[in-house]
Amino acid sequence: MRFFMKMMGIGELSRLALSSDAAVRAEARALLAELEHGSWKDVSELQFYSPQAEVDGARVTIHLGTTHCVELIFNYRSQMVLVASAGRRPSPSRSMRGKREK
Repeated sequence: MRFFMKMMGIGELSRLALSSDAAVRAEARALLAELEHGSWKDVSELQFYSPQAEVDGARVTIHLGTTHCVELIFNYRSQMVLVASAGRRPSPSRSMRGKREK
């Protein structure tokens, strides 16, 4: 018997799956289906199946086109994934614009 990961916080991702932007809608639906039927043992297995994913520990960012992204938090041991956020990519901080790097 195969068990799928338990998903939490899918409301924002579900709203993107209804987006008026056809590209975002298609990518959000594909990601939602992948998450609903996925079961990953660890981060290396996730990266094998989703090489475009940006991984930072338990946090994973999936880009949906050039304007949107989904941030996920995985707990592989308990087979749970939290959709932490889904929507437009954050723009660079206004406070950092125009400042030189040291």
